Amino acid sequence: MVSTSIMHQILDQILRGVSVLHNELKMVHRDIKAENVLIYEMNGQIPFIKLGDFGLSCNMNDRKQMVRKCGTPGYLAPEIIRGN
Repeated sequence: MVSTSIMHQILDQILRGVSVLHNELKMVHRDIKAENVLIYEMNGQIPFIKLGDFGLSCNMNDRKQMVRKCGTPGYLAPEIIRGN
């Protein structure tokens, strides 16, 4: 079982990665889910996290792409499915 501390560190890395995507690269991933989070353990240390599968990603300035519904159906938020 993974300790709470390690889970916090993994989540922190995911959120930092998303922050870099949004704030520095002006990109949106649009398909973050467990299958797209790659975990590399390095000699028993804190795992190193990478986000993968940028097939649905787009630039924040591309309004046409930003309004298109996309993602894995089982992971979509209800408001996206309803079209809100």
